[in-house]
Amino acid sequence: NIINKFDNKNLETDINVIMLHVFRDSSFNFIDNERIFCDYIDWIYNTIKILKSSEEKWYIRPHPFSFRWGEESIKFIDKIKENLGVKKSNFEYLDNNTSNNLIFEKAKKLLTYSGTAFIEFASYGKKAVIISDVIPKFYQDQISIKPQNLKEYENLINREINLNEFKLNKEQVKLSQKLIYSRENITNLAGDTGGYFVYRNDSKEKKDQEYKSVEIKIGDNIKFFNQLGSKFLSKNFTHSISSNYINKIEF
Repeated sequence: NIINKFDNKNLETDINVIMLHVFRDSSFNFIDNERIFCDYIDWIYNTIKILKSSEEKWYIRPHPFSFRWGEESIKFIDKIKENLGVKKSNFEYLDNNTSNNLIFEKAKKLLTYSGTAFIEFASYGKKAVIISDVIPKFYQDQISIKPQNLKEYENLINREINLNEFKLNKEQVKLSQKLIYSRENITNLAGDTGGYFVYRNDSKEKKDQEYKSVEIKIGDNIKFFNQLGSKFLSKNFTHSISSNYINKIEF
């Protein structure tokens, strides 16, 4: 079972956190030929292998939607630890009773493969270590650390760091906040499509509800989707724009 040791009142400061992905999800929706691990499993296996002799404690945060995917991530991690012969108790799990915001506030080192957690962490003034590209590198390189080889990755996660190397200035924090806003509002089509994420372990009723929601919204917004295709996607834009913002973008 997930350890319920921590809550929002007693999580200590300067912790090290690994933010997991759903292993059943695909890491190949974006091809990055410069990443040092090929997928989520390769990443977490080698990360635990590197950290198994660490003198620091590491907290592992399963993805909050892993169960809805029909996945028990902790059993998976425990099996990796067993295969690697991890004897020390320097790994511990954080459950959903601890908010992400508190983790971002308290963590000194945060690892994620390509999750948006790194942008949220940056809004707290700290750089996360990532593996694969997530947003245009012009922005990504300013607010995160993407190691170029395995040795650099080992040095970043397995040594006592100079926290000043991981600090962001006020302008970089502001940039991170703008990127979060853009992702959640400007490039998010959930309101236009009627879609809200459903997963394989969700009930049939929940899946049927989303299907009906999407069916209605697509019909209502067909003019917008035609505009989106002709104004943006046909002109090599990499992201869609929500109906609330499509007419506010200047070329």
